[in-house]
Amino acid sequence: MASIFNFSGEYAPEQGLAFRVALSYPGDWSAAAFLGGIEASSGAPLGSWSFEAPSYDDGTDTTQINCTLARSITAALPLAPGNCNYDILARLPDQEPVRILRGRMSATDVISDPSALIGSGSTDGSFAPQVRLTVQVNGQVTVEGVAGFSTAIVDAAIATYIAQNPVSGDAGIAFETTFTSTNLTVAGLLPVVHDLNRRPSGVVVWNPVGESVAPDGVDVISLNAIAINLESFVPISGTWRVSLVA
Repeated sequence: MASIFNFSGEYAPEQGLAFRVALSYPGDWSAAAFLGGIEASSGAPLGSWSFEAPSYDDGTDTTQINCTLARSITAALPLAPGNCNYDILARLPDQEPVRILRGRMSATDVISDPSALIGSGSTDGSFAPQVRLTVQVNGQVTVEGVAGFSTAIVDAAIATYIAQNPVSGDAGIAFETTFTSTNLTVAGLLPVVHDLNRRPSGVVVWNPVGESVAPDGVDVISLNAIAINLESFVPISGTWRVSLVA
């Protein structure tokens, strides 16, 4: 069963700034692929997490998983508490994905120390985490907010930074469509023609109950089409959804 943690209050991401979570999880998950999505309470997808390669510590028998939300995604998060859900899943080779963390999420538009984020958390590159989560063997979660990251009044420095670094209008979810079993090939492939004239930076597949799942693979056919391998999920039932991130 997945552990639960809500990113809200002093642990909420700043709207329009990249957000990073350092997650310590029990056991060796160094061979796993990680995925996760965020959706509004209505079920509409808001984006997906990105992950660095996991690092296993034999001494503590824990795996460090660094999770990031890009600026384009946090910009779409609601400020009202509890208005969207997130999850993080791990998938070991030849095994079904396992949900390891889930909860609710909202954004805040204020920070206490602009220097703690400008040039670090405010970019989409490598930066120190704002929140460190540790999942215990019993599933309980402990949290540590990094110094300088808490809610307060926005000052001129952060307002200036946001003004000088606007989020691109075409970032985030660029294409979305639904599909059923009739859209899959015999081999379990889902052809998707998106007409974006570029390779999408992310692909999120959602099952009928609104859970994000990891496809078996994604092949770029052209700048305007991809093929998503869902062979391990065949036969599927109900209406599924796929979202492409620009």
